[in-house]
Amino acid sequence: MSPRRQRRILEKGYENWDPFQPPKEPPLFSEEERRRFRLTAEKFRRFLQQAGPEVLKAGPSSLYVQAAREMAFGLARGEERFQAMFDYCRWLVLECRGEESGREPEGK
Repeated sequence: MSPRRQRRILEKGYENWDPFQPPKEPPLFSEEERRRFRLTAEKFRRFLQQAGPEVLKAGPSSLYVQAAREMAFGLARGEERFQAMFDYCRWLVLECRGEESGREPEGK
């Protein structure tokens, strides 16, 4: 046992020290959360299948796949960071479509 760990035990008191910590319980997810994650996983698989052969060839450890997975499940969890990225991408697509049709982009 490391000296640091021994010091913590002695500070707490050997009689009060419990070497057997209780196991950590898995998080309890509601049925709605489980359904949402299953649906997200299914949609993510479909996305990868439609993404093209170069993405499938790169494998699940590629940076592209990792980023897409992080974004998909971040949106499913409702994380604000991913929602902001999604909103920006959606806005950018609308802006680009407006420029293609010849209208003046907003904000200029």
